[in-house]
Amino acid sequence: MTKIRVKPQAQAFDGGSFQQDGMIFIIADVVGPDPKRICHADDGSIRACGSQSRAFLKSLINRRYLECRAWPIALQTVMIDCRIGQYRVAETLVASGYVRATRDAGLIAVEQDAMRRRAGLWADAGCRLSQLC
Repeated sequence: MTKIRVKPQAQAFDGGSFQQDGMIFIIADVVGPDPKRICHADDGSIRACGSQSRAFLKSLINRRYLECRAWPIALQTVMIDCRIGQYRVAETLVASGYVRATRDAGLIAVEQDAMRRRAGLWADAGCRLSQLC
């Protein structure tokens, strides 16, 4: 396990990746929406859900110690699967509805629950209908 202390200066690219000290960290098993994505809720309201996804990641990890399994995937780029205490970061992100699960069966079940609750991206009827965001 690797400990990563996320500094306030860390920059979130989207809801599933961030940069710190010249390194890019990509959270395993999730994919964040385009940071410019706009969502249209059933009540007609419009939200900047892409930037909300990025902000949620930043608020979740900022100034925290992450306990991670890490593996390099490119020069200065690392895939990470992390926990904050007893909580898996990827599961918390998927449960928020602000990122999609990619392949982990447990996370896909969490995503289905987020969709049912219309959390995050899933407030957008188009996302729910196509099951893509």
